[in-house]
Amino acid sequence: MALTPIRYAEFHDVPRVFALEHAGSLYVFDCPFDERADEYPDGYAVYRIPGATLASTAGTSWPALINAGQPVGHCDLSDVHFDATRRASVDDAVLARGLTSA
Repeated sequence: MALTPIRYAEFHDVPRVFALEHAGSLYVFDCPFDERADEYPDGYAVYRIPGATLASTAGTSWPALINAGQPVGHCDLSDVHFDATRRASVDDAVLARGLTSA
C-alpha cells in the first residue's frame, strides 16, 4: 500500500472532503452531506486540478478547489483506504484502479 499525504476537512468517521497529489495533479474527493437523506453518501465525487499541489492551494477554500477541478468520476467510500488515523494519508491505488463515471 502506497500511502499519499492528504489535506482534509469535514471529518465524520472519515474525511468528507480531502485532497491529494498524484501524477502531477491535485485530486479532490468530495462527499458532501445530503440534507434530504439526512446523511452522508457512501462515496466521493472526484475532481482533478492539473498542475496544482497541496502547497500551491493552501488557503484556498474547498468550494473553490472543487469548482476549479475537472470532474473525473466517483468512487465508493469502501474503495478509499485511509491510514490508521484516517487523517494523514490514503492509499492512492484508488486512482490507479479507476473511477466510475456517473
